[in-house]
Amino acid sequence: MINEETVTTTPADLQEVRHQVEDMLAEGRGSEAMTVLFTIIEAMLRENSGLAVRVAALLKQIYGRRSEKVDPNQLRLFLDALTENPSAQEIVAELPPSSDEPLPKPQPKAAPHGRKPLPANLPRVTVDLEPSEAEKHCDTCDCDKVVIGHETSELLDFEPARFVVKVLRRVKMACPACETGVVVAPVADKVIEKGRPGAGLLAHLLVGKYQDSLPLTRQVEIFKRHGVDLSTSTLSDWVGAGADAFRSIYWELVKQAMQAHVLGTDDTGLRVLDKDHENGIRKGYMWAYVGDQRIVVFDYTPTRKSEGPASFLVKRKGIVQCDAYSGYKRIAREQPDVVWAGCLAHARRKFIEALDAGDVRAAIAIALIRSLYEVEAEATAAGLDHEQRLEERRAVGKVHMANLGNWLNDMRLKEPPKTPLGRAITYAINQWASFQVYLTDGRVPIDNNSVERQIRRIAVGRKNYLFAGSDEGARRAAILYSILGTCSLVGADPFAYMRDVLERISGDWRYSRVSELTPAAWVEEKARAAAPQQDQGQAPNPAPVQATA
Repeated sequence: MINEETVTTTPADLQEVRHQVEDMLAEGRGSEAMTVLFTIIEAMLRENSGLAVRVAALLKQIYGRRSEKVDPNQLRLFLDALTENPSAQEIVAELPPSSDEPLPKPQPKAAPHGRKPLPANLPRVTVDLEPSEAEKHCDTCDCDKVVIGHETSELLDFEPARFVVKVLRRVKMACPACETGVVVAPVADKVIEKGRPGAGLLAHLLVGKYQDSLPLTRQVEIFKRHGVDLSTSTLSDWVGAGADAFRSIYWELVKQAMQAHVLGTDDTGLRVLDKDHENGIRKGYMWAYVGDQRIVVFDYTPTRKSEGPASFLVKRKGIVQCDAYSGYKRIAREQPDVVWAGCLAHARRKFIEALDAGDVRAAIAIALIRSLYEVEAEATAAGLDHEQRLEERRAVGKVHMANLGNWLNDMRLKEPPKTPLGRAITYAINQWASFQVYLTDGRVPIDNNSVERQIRRIAVGRKNYLFAGSDEGARRAAILYSILGTCSLVGADPFAYMRDVLERISGDWRYSRVSELTPAAWVEEKARAAAPQQDQGQAPNPAPVQATA
Protein backbone atom coordinates (compact mmCIF):
# COMPACT_ATOMS: atom_id res chain seq x y z
CA MET A 1 0.00 0.00 0.00
CA ILE A 2 1.38 3.41 -0.96
CA ASN A 3 0.93 6.14 1.62
CA GLU A 4 1.38 9.90 1.42
CA GLU A 5 4.99 9.70 2.67
CA THR A 6 6.26 8.06 -0.52
CA VAL A 7 7.65 9.82 -3.58
CA THR A 8 4.93 12.14 -4.83
CA THR A 9 6.26 13.25 -8.21
CA THR A 10 4.05 12.34 -11.15
CA PRO A 11 4.00 13.38 -14.84
CA ALA A 12 1.21 15.78 -13.91
CA ASP A 13 3.47 17.41 -11.31
CA LEU A 14 6.21 17.85 -13.92
CA GLN A 15 3.69 19.32 -16.33
CA GLU A 16 2.57 21.76 -13.66
CA VAL A 17 6.18 22.81 -13.03
CA ARG A 18 6.62 23.28 -16.77
CA HIS A 19 3.62 25.57 -16.98
CA GLN A 20 4.80 27.66 -14.07
CA VAL A 21 8.30 27.98 -15.53
CA GLU A 22 6.75 29.09 -18.82
CA ASP A 23 4.71 31.69 -16.94
CA MET A 24 7.88 32.97 -15.25
CA LEU A 25 9.59 33.32 -18.63
CA ALA A 26 6.58 35.13 -20.07
CA GLU A 27 6.63 37.57 -17.13
CA GLY A 28 10.35 38.26 -17.62
CA ARG A 29 11.41 36.31 -14.52
CA GLY A 30 14.02 34.30 -16.35
CA SER A 31 16.41 34.16 -13.40
CA GLU A 32 13.77 32.52 -11.19
CA ALA A 33 12.91 30.05 -13.97
CA MET A 34 16.55 29.04 -14.32
CA THR A 35 16.84 28.65 -10.55
CA VAL A 36 13.83 26.29 -10.54
CA LEU A 37 15.34 24.13 -13.28
CA PHE A 38 18.78 23.98 -11.69
CA THR A 39 17.26 23.18 -8.29
CA ILE A 40 15.46 20.20 -9.83
CA ILE A 41 18.65 19.05 -11.57
CA GLU A 42 20.61 19.34 -8.31
CA ALA A 43 18.00 17.27 -6.50
CA MET A 44 18.09 14.61 -9.22
CA LEU A 45 21.89 14.43 -9.10
CA ARG A 46 21.82 14.23 -5.33
CA GLU A 47 19.25 11.44 -5.42
CA ASN A 48 21.13 9.51 -8.11
CA SER A 49 24.38 9.85 -6.19
CA GLY A 50 22.74 8.51 -3.05
CA LEU A 51 21.23 5.59 -4.95
CA ALA A 52 24.62 4.79 -6.51
CA VAL A 53 26.24 4.66 -3.08
CA ARG A 54 23.50 2.39 -1.75
CA VAL A 55 23.75 0.07 -4.76
CA ALA A 56 27.55 -0.14 -4.40
CA ALA A 57 27.20 -0.95 -0.71
CA LEU A 58 24.64 -3.68 -1.46
CA LEU A 59 26.85 -5.21 -4.17
CA LYS A 60 29.81 -5.24 -1.81
CA GLN A 61 27.69 -6.84 0.89
CA ILE A 62 26.53 -9.57 -1.49
CA TYR A 63 29.68 -10.26 -3.52
CA GLY A 64 32.56 -8.41 -1.89
CA ARG A 65 35.04 -9.40 0.77
CA ARG A 66 33.67 -8.58 4.22
CA SER A 67 36.98 -8.48 6.07
CA GLU A 68 39.83 -6.03 5.66
CA LYS A 69 42.37 -8.48 7.09
CA VAL A 70 45.13 -9.88 4.84
CA ASP A 71 46.17 -13.53 5.13
CA PRO A 72 49.90 -13.65 6.10
CA ASN A 73 50.52 -16.52 3.66
CA GLN A 74 48.99 -14.55 0.81
CA LEU A 75 51.12 -11.56 1.76
CA ARG A 76 54.27 -13.73 1.71
CA LEU A 77 53.39 -15.11 -1.74
CA PHE A 78 52.87 -11.57 -2.94
CA LEU A 79 56.26 -10.42 -1.64
CA ASP A 80 58.00 -13.45 -3.16
CA ALA A 81 56.42 -12.72 -6.53
CA LEU A 82 57.39 -9.09 -6.17
CA THR A 83 61.10 -9.87 -5.66
CA GLU A 84 61.08 -12.23 -8.67
CA ASN A 85 59.90 -9.38 -10.87
CA PRO A 86 62.91 -7.63 -12.54
CA SER A 87 61.41 -4.19 -12.14
CA ALA A 88 60.61 -4.95 -8.53
CA GLN A 89 64.21 -6.02 -7.91
CA GLU A 90 65.34 -2.58 -9.05
CA ILE A 91 63.03 -1.03 -6.51
CA VAL A 92 64.34 -3.28 -3.75
CA ALA A 93 67.92 -2.44 -4.74
CA GLU A 94 67.22 1.25 -4.16
CA LEU A 95 66.30 0.67 -0.51
CA PRO A 96 68.89 1.62 2.16
CA PRO A 97 71.49 -1.20 2.31
CA SER A 98 71.81 -1.19 6.09
CA SER A 99 70.17 0.15 9.24
CA ASP A 100 72.97 2.73 9.56
CA GLU A 101 71.58 4.75 6.70
CA PRO A 102 69.47 7.79 7.74
CA LEU A 103 65.75 7.48 7.26
CA PRO A 104 64.41 9.41 4.28
CA LYS A 105 62.79 12.70 5.26
CA PRO A 106 59.27 13.39 4.02
CA GLN A 107 59.31 15.76 1.10
CA PRO A 108 56.58 18.41 1.20
CA LYS A 109 54.55 19.23 -1.82
CA ALA A 110 55.57 22.28 -3.79
CA ALA A 111 54.28 25.31 -1.92
CA PRO A 112 51.76 27.36 -3.91
CA HIS A 113 52.64 30.93 -4.71
CA GLY A 114 51.44 33.59 -2.31
CA ARG A 115 51.20 31.47 0.84
CA LYS A 116 50.33 33.37 3.99
CA PRO A 117 53.26 34.78 5.99
CA LEU A 118 53.65 33.64 9.56
CA PRO A 119 51.97 35.99 12.08
CA ALA A 120 54.16 38.97 12.94
CA ASN A 121 53.05 38.98 16.59
CA LEU A 122 54.60 35.58 17.33
CA PRO A 123 57.93 35.67 19.21
CA ARG A 124 60.97 35.00 17.04
CA VAL A 125 63.92 32.86 18.14
CA THR A 126 66.98 33.27 15.91
CA VAL A 127 69.04 30.13 15.28
CA ASP A 128 72.36 30.75 13.49
CA LEU A 129 73.47 27.94 11.22
CA GLU A 130 77.21 28.17 10.44
CA PRO A 131 79.33 26.49 7.76
CA SER A 132 81.74 23.73 8.81
CA GLU A 133 85.12 24.65 10.30
CA ALA A 134 86.89 23.71 7.07
CA GLU A 135 84.62 25.96 5.03
CA LYS A 136 85.29 28.92 7.33
CA HIS A 137 88.92 29.03 6.13
CA CYS A 138 89.89 30.32 2.68
CA ASP A 139 92.07 27.83 0.78
CA THR A 140 93.16 30.49 -1.73
CA CYS A 141 94.74 33.11 0.55
CA ASP A 142 94.87 31.18 3.82
CA CYS A 143 92.64 33.74 5.65
CA ASP A 144 89.61 33.25 7.89
CA LYS A 145 86.32 34.12 6.24
CA VAL A 146 84.05 36.81 7.73
CA VAL A 147 80.25 37.09 7.83
CA ILE A 148 78.89 39.17 4.92
CA GLY A 149 75.19 38.50 5.37
CA HIS A 150 72.50 35.91 6.04
CA GLU A 151 70.05 33.86 4.06
CA THR A 152 66.91 33.75 6.19
CA SER A 153 63.92 31.42 6.24
CA GLU A 154 61.24 30.81 8.87
CA LEU A 155 60.11 27.58 10.50
CA LEU A 156 56.89 27.43 12.52
CA ASP A 157 57.41 25.35 15.67
CA PHE A 158 55.40 24.61 18.80
CA GLU A 159 56.33 24.55 22.48
CA PRO A 160 53.81 22.76 24.71
CA ALA A 161 52.12 24.70 27.47
CA ARG A 162 53.63 24.26 30.91
CA PHE A 163 52.49 24.41 34.48
CA VAL A 164 54.04 26.92 36.86
CA VAL A 165 53.90 26.76 40.64
CA LYS A 166 53.73 30.25 42.11
CA VAL A 167 55.18 30.34 45.63
CA LEU A 168 53.40 33.10 47.54
CA ARG A 169 55.67 34.38 50.31
CA ARG A 170 54.12 36.81 52.77
CA VAL A 171 56.83 39.08 54.12
CA LYS A 172 56.99 39.42 57.92
CA MET A 173 58.62 42.47 59.47
CA ALA A 174 59.43 43.59 63.01
CA CYS A 175 61.36 46.32 64.81
CA PRO A 176 64.96 45.14 65.44
CA ALA A 177 65.40 47.40 68.45
CA CYS A 178 62.40 46.60 70.61
CA GLU A 179 61.51 43.34 68.84
CA THR A 180 57.83 44.24 68.73
CA GLY A 181 55.29 45.40 66.16
CA VAL A 182 55.42 42.33 63.92
CA VAL A 183 53.52 42.82 60.68
CA VAL A 184 52.88 40.45 57.79
CA ALA A 185 51.75 41.04 54.22
CA PRO A 186 48.06 40.41 53.54
CA VAL A 187 46.89 37.11 52.11
CA ALA A 188 46.99 37.04 48.33
CA ASP A 189 43.71 37.21 46.43
CA LYS A 190 42.64 33.83 45.02
CA VAL A 191 40.12 32.94 42.36
CA ILE A 192 38.76 30.14 44.57
CA GLU A 193 38.84 30.79 48.28
CA LYS A 194 41.44 28.43 49.82
CA GLY A 195 41.76 26.84 46.37
CA ARG A 196 44.93 26.04 44.45
CA PRO A 197 44.21 26.97 40.82
CA GLY A 198 45.40 30.31 39.50
CA ALA A 199 43.41 32.44 37.08
CA GLY A 200 45.35 31.12 34.08
CA LEU A 201 44.76 27.46 34.93
CA LEU A 202 41.06 27.97 35.64
CA ALA A 203 40.61 29.94 32.41
CA HIS A 204 42.42 27.20 30.48
CA LEU A 205 40.15 24.57 32.05
CA LEU A 206 36.92 26.45 31.22
CA VAL A 207 37.96 27.29 27.66
CA GLY A 208 39.04 23.70 27.11
CA LYS A 209 35.66 22.27 28.05
CA TYR A 210 33.18 24.87 26.82
CA GLN A 211 35.06 26.37 23.87
CA ASP A 212 37.12 23.42 22.60
CA SER A 213 34.67 20.72 23.80
CA LEU A 214 37.31 18.78 25.76
CA PRO A 215 35.68 16.66 28.50
CA LEU A 216 37.28 16.82 31.92
CA THR A 217 38.45 13.21 31.62
CA ARG A 218 40.52 14.13 28.57
CA GLN A 219 41.94 17.18 30.28
CA VAL A 220 42.98 14.99 33.20
CA GLU A 221 45.03 12.85 30.80
CA ILE A 222 46.53 15.95 29.16
CA PHE A 223 47.57 17.30 32.57
CA LYS A 224 49.16 13.95 33.44
CA ARG A 225 51.40 14.21 30.39
CA HIS A 226 52.69 17.45 31.90
CA GLY A 227 53.38 15.76 35.23
CA VAL A 228 50.33 17.05 37.13
CA ASP A 229 47.91 14.45 38.49
CA LEU A 230 44.46 15.88 39.19
CA SER A 231 41.20 13.99 39.63
CA THR A 232 38.11 14.56 37.53
CA SER A 233 36.11 15.45 40.64
CA THR A 234 38.63 18.18 41.49
CA LEU A 235 38.36 19.68 38.00
CA SER A 236 34.57 19.45 38.24
CA ASP A 237 34.63 21.46 41.46
CA TRP A 238 36.85 24.06 39.80
CA VAL A 239 34.46 24.32 36.84
CA GLY A 240 31.58 24.93 39.25
CA ALA A 241 33.55 27.64 41.02
CA GLY A 242 34.43 29.22 37.68
CA ALA A 243 30.77 29.33 36.64
CA ASP A 244 29.87 30.95 39.97
CA ALA A 245 32.56 33.57 39.39
CA PHE A 246 30.98 34.58 36.06
CA ARG A 247 27.39 34.46 37.29
CA SER A 248 27.07 38.22 37.84
CA ILE A 249 28.46 38.93 34.37
CA TYR A 250 26.00 36.40 32.94
CA TRP A 251 23.03 38.26 34.42
CA GLU A 252 24.41 41.52 33.05
CA LEU A 253 24.46 39.89 29.61
CA VAL A 254 20.87 38.75 30.11
CA LYS A 255 19.82 42.31 30.91
CA GLN A 256 21.60 43.67 27.82
CA ALA A 257 20.15 40.94 25.60
CA MET A 258 16.62 41.78 26.72
CA GLN A 259 17.27 45.40 25.71
CA ALA A 260 18.47 44.45 22.21
CA HIS A 261 16.48 45.63 19.19
CA VAL A 262 16.21 42.08 17.78
CA LEU A 263 16.35 39.00 19.97
CA GLY A 264 16.64 35.63 18.22
CA THR A 265 15.89 32.40 20.05
CA ASP A 266 15.94 28.64 19.51
CA ASP A 267 16.52 25.53 21.61
CA THR A 268 18.39 22.24 21.57
CA GLY A 269 18.38 19.12 23.71
CA LEU A 270 20.94 18.17 26.37
CA ARG A 271 21.06 14.86 28.22
CA VAL A 272 21.20 15.13 32.01
CA LEU A 273 21.93 12.44 34.58
CA ASP A 274 18.98 11.67 36.84
CA LYS A 275 19.11 8.77 39.30
CA ASP A 276 15.35 8.94 39.78
CA HIS A 277 14.66 8.42 36.06
CA GLU A 278 14.01 4.87 34.85
CA ASN A 279 16.90 5.13 32.35
CA GLY A 280 19.20 7.02 34.68
CA ILE A 281 19.27 9.89 32.23
CA ARG A 282 16.71 12.30 30.80
CA LYS A 283 16.55 15.10 28.28
CA GLY A 284 16.80 18.75 29.26
CA TYR A 285 16.85 21.80 27.01
CA MET A 286 19.19 24.70 26.34
CA TRP A 287 17.53 27.86 25.03
CA ALA A 288 19.76 30.31 23.16
CA TYR A 289 18.96 34.02 22.98
CA VAL A 290 21.04 36.20 20.63
CA GLY A 291 20.68 39.97 20.96
CA ASP A 292 21.51 42.04 17.86
CA GLN A 293 24.06 39.35 16.92
CA ARG A 294 26.39 40.80 19.60
CA ILE A 295 25.29 38.99 22.76
CA VAL A 296 24.27 35.39 23.35
CA VAL A 297 22.85 33.98 26.57
CA PHE A 298 21.76 30.42 27.25
CA ASP A 299 19.06 29.32 29.65
CA TYR A 300 18.59 25.73 30.79
CA THR A 301 15.18 24.20 31.53
CA PRO A 302 14.47 20.58 32.59
CA THR A 303 11.56 20.35 30.12
CA ARG A 304 10.51 21.97 26.84
CA LYS A 305 7.32 23.45 28.28
CA SER A 306 6.54 27.02 27.34
CA GLU A 307 6.99 28.16 30.95
CA GLY A 308 10.75 28.16 30.36
CA PRO A 309 10.98 30.74 27.57
CA ALA A 310 7.92 32.55 28.93
CA SER A 311 9.65 33.28 32.24
CA PHE A 312 12.84 34.30 30.45
CA LEU A 313 11.04 36.66 28.07
CA VAL A 314 8.63 38.03 30.65
CA LYS A 315 10.10 41.56 30.48
CA ARG A 316 10.90 41.51 26.78
CA LYS A 317 9.56 44.27 24.54
CA GLY A 318 10.37 44.49 20.86
CA ILE A 319 11.19 41.98 18.14
CA VAL A 320 11.73 38.28 18.88
CA GLN A 321 12.79 36.05 15.98
CA CYS A 322 12.04 32.35 16.30
CA ASP A 323 10.66 29.24 14.61
CA ALA A 324 7.11 27.88 14.82
CA TYR A 325 7.43 26.22 18.27
CA SER A 326 3.90 26.07 19.64
CA GLY A 327 4.95 27.40 23.04
CA TYR A 328 5.65 30.79 21.51
CA LYS A 329 1.93 31.14 20.71
CA ARG A 330 1.11 31.15 24.41
CA ILE A 331 3.83 33.71 25.05
CA ALA A 332 2.47 35.85 22.21
CA ARG A 333 -0.95 35.89 23.85
CA GLU A 334 0.52 36.94 27.20
CA GLN A 335 2.97 39.54 25.85
CA PRO A 336 1.35 41.89 23.35
CA ASP A 337 4.44 44.16 23.35
CA VAL A 338 6.50 41.52 21.54
CA VAL A 339 6.68 41.50 17.71
CA TRP A 340 7.30 37.98 16.43
CA ALA A 341 9.56 37.64 13.36
CA GLY A 342 9.77 34.38 11.43
CA CYS A 343 12.75 32.48 10.04
CA LEU A 344 12.80 31.82 6.29
CA ALA A 345 15.57 29.24 6.71
CA HIS A 346 13.13 26.97 8.59
CA ALA A 347 10.56 27.32 5.80
CA ARG A 348 13.15 26.63 3.10
CA ARG A 349 14.35 23.54 4.96
CA LYS A 350 10.88 22.00 4.80
CA PHE A 351 10.65 22.54 1.05
CA ILE A 352 14.08 20.92 0.65
CA GLU A 353 12.76 17.91 2.57
CA ALA A 354 9.82 17.76 0.16
CA LEU A 355 12.18 17.99 -2.81
CA ASP A 356 14.36 15.22 -1.39
CA ALA A 357 11.20 13.14 -1.03
CA GLY A 358 10.82 13.40 -4.80
CA ASP A 359 8.34 16.24 -5.28
CA VAL A 360 9.95 18.53 -7.89
CA ARG A 361 7.26 21.19 -7.38
CA ALA A 362 9.06 22.17 -4.17
CA ALA A 363 11.87 23.54 -6.37
CA ILE A 364 9.65 26.50 -7.26
CA ALA A 365 9.32 27.57 -3.62
CA ILE A 366 13.05 27.03 -3.06
CA ALA A 367 13.85 29.23 -6.06
CA LEU A 368 11.53 31.99 -4.84
CA ILE A 369 13.09 31.91 -1.35
CA ARG A 370 16.55 31.92 -2.89
CA SER A 371 15.64 35.15 -4.68
CA LEU A 372 14.99 36.75 -1.30
CA TYR A 373 18.39 35.59 -0.06
CA GLU A 374 20.05 37.03 -3.16
CA VAL A 375 18.67 40.45 -2.23
CA GLU A 376 20.30 40.12 1.20
CA ALA A 377 23.60 38.92 -0.28
CA GLU A 378 23.74 41.86 -2.68
CA ALA A 379 22.97 44.33 0.12
CA THR A 380 25.73 42.85 2.27
CA ALA A 381 28.24 42.90 -0.60
CA ALA A 382 27.40 46.54 -1.28
CA GLY A 383 27.92 47.44 2.39
CA LEU A 384 24.43 48.90 2.82
CA ASP A 385 23.39 50.17 6.23
CA HIS A 386 20.07 49.25 7.85
CA GLU A 387 18.07 52.01 6.15
CA GLN A 388 19.52 51.30 2.72
CA ARG A 389 18.96 47.57 3.19
CA LEU A 390 15.31 48.25 4.07
CA GLU A 391 14.87 50.30 0.89
CA GLU A 392 16.29 47.42 -1.16
CA ARG A 393 13.97 44.96 0.54
CA ARG A 394 10.95 47.13 -0.18
CA ALA A 395 11.96 47.70 -3.79
CA VAL A 396 13.00 44.15 -4.75
CA GLY A 397 12.40 41.71 -1.91
CA LYS A 398 8.74 42.62 -1.53
CA VAL A 399 8.09 41.54 -5.13
CA HIS A 400 9.73 38.16 -4.58
CA MET A 401 7.79 37.71 -1.34
CA ALA A 402 4.52 38.45 -3.16
CA ASN A 403 5.37 35.86 -5.83
CA LEU A 404 6.03 33.32 -3.10
CA GLY A 405 2.73 34.13 -1.42
CA ASN A 406 0.78 33.74 -4.66
CA TRP A 407 2.36 30.35 -5.29
CA LEU A 408 1.61 29.15 -1.75
CA ASN A 409 -2.03 30.19 -1.94
CA ASP A 410 -2.41 28.50 -5.31
CA MET A 411 -0.78 25.25 -4.16
CA ARG A 412 -2.70 25.13 -0.89
CA LEU A 413 -5.88 24.41 -2.87
CA LYS A 414 -4.26 21.53 -4.78
CA GLU A 415 -1.96 19.72 -2.36
CA PRO A 416 -3.11 17.45 0.53
CA PRO A 417 -1.84 18.85 3.84
CA LYS A 418 -0.17 15.64 5.05
CA THR A 419 2.29 15.15 2.18
CA PRO A 420 5.85 16.53 2.59
CA LEU A 421 5.03 19.39 0.24
CA GLY A 422 1.68 19.98 1.94
CA ARG A 423 3.36 20.24 5.33
CA ALA A 424 5.91 22.70 3.97
CA ILE A 425 3.14 24.83 2.44
CA THR A 426 1.11 24.78 5.66
CA TYR A 427 4.15 25.79 7.72
CA ALA A 428 4.93 28.73 5.42
CA ILE A 429 1.33 29.97 5.35
CA ASN A 430 0.98 29.74 9.14
CA GLN A 431 4.18 31.76 9.54
CA TRP A 432 3.40 34.17 6.72
CA ALA A 433 2.68 37.20 8.92
CA SER A 434 5.93 36.73 10.83
CA PHE A 435 7.88 36.53 7.53
CA GLN A 436 6.74 40.05 6.67
CA VAL A 437 8.45 41.62 9.69
CA TYR A 438 11.91 41.66 8.12
CA LEU A 439 10.45 43.65 5.19
CA THR A 440 9.58 46.47 7.63
CA ASP A 441 12.89 46.77 9.52
CA GLY A 442 16.39 46.64 8.03
CA ARG A 443 17.87 45.44 11.33
CA VAL A 444 15.85 42.22 11.35
CA PRO A 445 17.77 39.37 9.65
CA ILE A 446 16.07 37.20 7.06
CA ASP A 447 16.52 34.10 9.19
CA ASN A 448 17.52 32.89 12.63
CA ASN A 449 20.79 31.25 11.56
CA SER A 450 22.88 33.34 13.95
CA VAL A 451 21.16 31.53 16.82
CA GLU A 452 21.66 28.12 15.22
CA ARG A 453 25.38 28.85 14.89
CA GLN A 454 25.54 29.40 18.63
CA ILE A 455 23.56 26.23 19.31
CA ARG A 456 26.12 24.30 17.26
CA ARG A 457 28.58 24.98 20.10
CA ILE A 458 26.44 22.85 22.42
CA ALA A 459 25.85 20.20 19.74
CA VAL A 460 29.60 19.70 19.37
CA GLY A 461 30.11 19.67 23.13
CA ARG A 462 27.49 17.04 23.92
CA LYS A 463 29.08 14.65 21.39
CA ASN A 464 32.21 14.73 23.52
CA TYR A 465 31.08 14.93 27.14
CA LEU A 466 27.73 13.19 26.36
CA PHE A 467 25.70 14.60 29.27
CA ALA A 468 25.51 17.06 32.15
CA GLY A 469 25.88 15.69 35.65
CA SER A 470 22.77 17.41 37.01
CA ASP A 471 20.33 20.23 36.39
CA GLU A 472 22.61 22.54 38.35
CA GLY A 473 25.56 21.43 36.23
CA ALA A 474 23.58 22.24 33.10
CA ARG A 475 22.76 25.71 34.46
CA ARG A 476 26.44 26.33 35.11
CA ALA A 477 27.19 25.19 31.58
CA ALA A 478 24.64 27.74 30.33
CA ILE A 479 26.56 30.50 32.11
CA LEU A 480 29.91 29.52 30.62
CA TYR A 481 28.49 28.93 27.12
CA SER A 482 27.00 32.43 27.32
CA ILE A 483 30.31 34.03 28.28
CA LEU A 484 32.35 32.20 25.63
CA GLY A 485 29.69 32.57 22.94
CA THR A 486 29.60 36.32 23.46
CA CYS A 487 33.41 36.38 23.29
CA SER A 488 33.21 34.85 19.82
CA LEU A 489 30.59 37.37 18.68
CA VAL A 490 32.63 40.43 19.76
CA GLY A 491 36.05 39.03 18.79
CA ALA A 492 37.49 38.60 22.29
CA ASP A 493 40.24 36.05 22.90
CA PRO A 494 38.40 33.66 25.26
CA PHE A 495 41.44 32.64 27.31
CA ALA A 496 42.85 36.16 27.68
CA TYR A 497 39.42 37.49 28.60
CA MET A 498 38.67 34.82 31.19
CA ARG A 499 42.10 34.99 32.82
CA ASP A 500 41.97 38.78 33.09
CA VAL A 501 38.41 38.86 34.45
CA LEU A 502 39.09 36.08 36.96
CA GLU A 503 42.06 38.03 38.29
CA ARG A 504 39.94 41.15 38.67
CA ILE A 505 36.97 39.59 40.40
CA SER A 506 39.24 37.69 42.79
CA GLY A 507 40.03 41.09 44.25
CA ASP A 508 37.64 43.72 45.58
CA TRP A 509 35.71 44.31 42.37
CA ARG A 510 32.42 46.09 42.99
CA TYR A 511 29.14 44.69 41.64
CA SER A 512 28.19 48.19 40.48
CA ARG A 513 31.01 47.94 37.91
CA VAL A 514 30.07 44.50 36.56
CA SER A 515 29.10 46.01 33.18
CA GLU A 516 32.80 46.80 32.66
CA LEU A 517 33.58 43.07 32.66
CA THR A 518 31.35 41.98 29.79
CA PRO A 519 33.25 40.72 26.71
CA ALA A 520 32.21 43.75 24.62
CA ALA A 521 33.36 46.22 27.31
CA TRP A 522 36.61 44.27 27.73
CA VAL A 523 37.34 44.45 24.00
CA GLU A 524 36.66 48.19 23.95
CA GLU A 525 38.95 48.71 26.94
CA LYS A 526 41.78 46.79 25.29
CA ALA A 527 41.29 48.74 22.06
CA ARG A 528 41.57 52.05 23.95
CA ALA A 529 44.69 50.89 25.74
CA ALA A 530 46.30 49.81 22.47
CA ALA A 531 45.35 52.94 20.51
CA PRO A 532 48.27 55.30 19.77
CA GLN A 533 48.36 58.60 21.62
CA GLN A 534 47.02 61.58 19.72
CA ASP A 535 49.23 64.40 18.50
CA GLN A 536 50.41 66.96 21.02
CA GLY A 537 47.92 69.72 21.64
CA GLN A 538 44.97 67.34 21.57
CA ALA A 539 43.40 65.54 24.49
CA PRO A 540 44.82 62.03 24.93
CA ASN A 541 42.69 58.94 24.82
CA PRO A 542 40.93 58.15 28.11
CA ALA A 543 42.85 55.81 30.37
CA PRO A 544 41.67 52.19 30.46
CA VAL A 545 39.64 51.00 33.39
CA GLN A 546 41.91 49.72 36.13
CA ALA A 547 41.07 46.80 38.37
CA THR A 548 40.72 47.53 42.06
CA ALA A 549 43.17 45.98 44.47
